[in-house]
Amino acid sequence: MARVVFCELPSGSHWPGVAQLVSRVVEQGNLTVIVETPADARQLSQALWGLPPSMLVPHGIEGMDADDDVDPVVISVGASGSCRPLVVHAAPTQSSLATGDLVVEAVPQDPRLREVSRVRFKSYRAQGRSPEFLSWDTWTKEALLRKS
Repeated sequence: MARVVFCELPSGSHWPGVAQLVSRVVEQGNLTVIVETPADARQLSQALWGLPPSMLVPHGIEGMDADDDVDPVVISVGASGSCRPLVVHAAPTQSSLATGDLVVEAVPQDPRLREVSRVRFKSYRAQGRSPEFLSWDTWTKEALLRKS
């Protein structure tokens, strides 16, 4: 069964936090990042390009400039049919669930948006999955790779 890990974002605004999370997670393999709107996709792309040079992640936006054969990160508006086995669900107000071998749910700092994460957590649990939670300060690659 697929693993679901809820990762708390660092403080600050949402898209820079998602960019930092993606830069950590991409080391585990190519991934799809799910966002809600084309504007969100552009904001995340800008945030990824704004990372320090040591953290830069090649990426593309599905349907615009993404190349599945080259880009380690594809930003997708909504759940697309081309999701990779590793998925970062970064749509802050979307209650739908993501699918993949490893789903990393981005948990925002904003209390209103955290409530949507709680709803998704309960929904995964209702499906018989055992979602996990990692705070930003205790997040490690080893914890992400650990098998449930």
